[in-house]
Amino acid sequence: FSILIGSIITVAYATPYVIGFFIPVVFIYYRAQKLYRSSSRELQRLDSISKSPIYSAFSETLSGLQTIRAFRRSDNCIEDSSNKIDKNIQVALPALAANRWLAIQLEFLGSVISSAAASMAIAQYGGKQEGAGMAGLSITSALEI
Repeated sequence: FSILIGSIITVAYATPYVIGFFIPVVFIYYRAQKLYRSSSRELQRLDSISKSPIYSAFSETLSGLQTIRAFRRSDNCIEDSSNKIDKNIQVALPALAANRWLAIQLEFLGSVISSAAASMAIAQYGGKQEGAGMAGLSITSALEI
């Protein structure tokens, strides 16, 4: 987190005009974070609920293993476990998709900031020899975001 704050301060110092881009990006980031947290919490809850039958069936299978073998019902137990695992995977897939969605959102916002920093550095220091170092500092720091 401190690296992020340091990068933002460095970019703002090197190219002050980019601060205007930070405000909408921070707002969009906040909205994406709020949406992701609520969705992720529910998906995590559903994942836990769908794992509970798997654990209980496994425990019951281990405790009744001799009876299952005696009545030759192992195929039924395997099929039952397979169905429960399939249901758990159906719940886990949206959670993985939500994680990927957040990663794409954050990468996009990082590229918006990097593009804004590069554009503002060119606009502010374009053609000036003494501004090349500050432009490089701004762009390099923006790429860390």
